[in-house]
Amino acid sequence: MKIKLSAIILCLFVVLACDVNRTDAQDEEIQELIATESGGEEALNAMLEEIRSMAHSVSCENPSRWRITPYGSKACGGPQGYIAYSSEINVKEFLELVEMHRRTEEAFNIKYGVISDCALIGAPEDVTCIDGKPEFIY
Repeated sequence: MKIKLSAIILCLFVVLACDVNRTDAQDEEIQELIATESGGEEALNAMLEEIRSMAHSVSCENPSRWRITPYGSKACGGPQGYIAYSSEINVKEFLELVEMHRRTEEAFNIKYGVISDCALIGAPEDVTCIDGKPEFIY
């Protein structure tokens, strides 16, 4: 089920990713993804799993080839966290998926009255490589 949902979300994302600007079609798609609370949670989890999979698809050998981006949307505002990604992946596709996840989570939080801790997440300063994995430097 999770794989099917992930595949559906990815296909829908690819179709909608042609225009990064907010469109009525994209807003409608987000509303469909979060039509039910459990369906919205599944969609968000599948998107985050795909984001992590893409981000970690390359071994971290040279930290100068790694970038950092915020992901998600806390109910009080701001990102859920930060993720490191290699400049060797399809960066445009990756960042579009991160943005789709952010917008979907923001809409989900509003629709279902989600409450968060409102803690501000500090942005990492840089990335280093340890045992082939990116680690943040604060």
